[in-house]
Amino acid sequence: MVNESETTDLKPPVGEPLESTAPSFFLSAEDVEREIRCIENVSAVRVLCRGSEIDEIHVIAPRKSAAKKIVRNIETLLLVRFGVRVDHRRISIVQVDAAQVAVPRRNRPRIHRLTQADGVVRFTLAVEDSLITGEAAVTAEGGELEAGGRAVIQATEQLLASPGVLRLFETRIIEMSEQQVVLVLLRWLDANHNELLLGASLVRDDPLKAIAQATLDAINRRLVRITTQA
Repeated sequence: MVNESETTDLKPPVGEPLESTAPSFFLSAEDVEREIRCIENVSAVRVLCRGSEIDEIHVIAPRKSAAKKIVRNIETLLLVRFGVRVDHRRISIVQVDAAQVAVPRRNRPRIHRLTQADGVVRFTLAVEDSLITGEAAVTAEGGELEAGGRAVIQATEQLLASPGVLRLFETRIIEMSEQQVVLVLLRWLDANHNELLLGASLVRDDPLKAIAQATLDAINRRLVRITTQA
């Protein structure tokens, strides 16, 4: 007879890929959310990840649904689809009346337009039916790429209604395997955060577009609602 305490160490850490099921990979919160939304009685879901580890899963479901069944379905789905075992204590189910279940889906902010003219870079962020534009002058010291990053920051700060929380430190283009990559380093500084954020994007056709995507990628470390859709 095997003691339960003797088998504890054989279990993989919660939230991490199972070696026997799938190789280690970066787990996208959006991918996990998309799969969980397909589960019966899941009306809305938010997943918080750190690398390949799932920290928290929050679900809204109808009041008459079986919460334990939803949790078991989520555990099974993650194991089968992603090779990830998540402890049930990391899954939170909130049950509300049917009339309250419908959660409006807002379109994610996206890159609408990016232009450079007369020494000024302008970046427009589309948020549902609204357009938010930031701009920055091209300087001899920073050049067009640095101005592009600052224009993205200005537009994002308008979205946040928090001017001055983001500061661009450096932009750089490097080459990896014969492919140019834009790197952006910025700082998020407010009452709750003080950290450096790094973003990256491949340069496919337009370096200015790549700098916008890299800047949003860095901001995404804190904002899950911002995407780099073109």
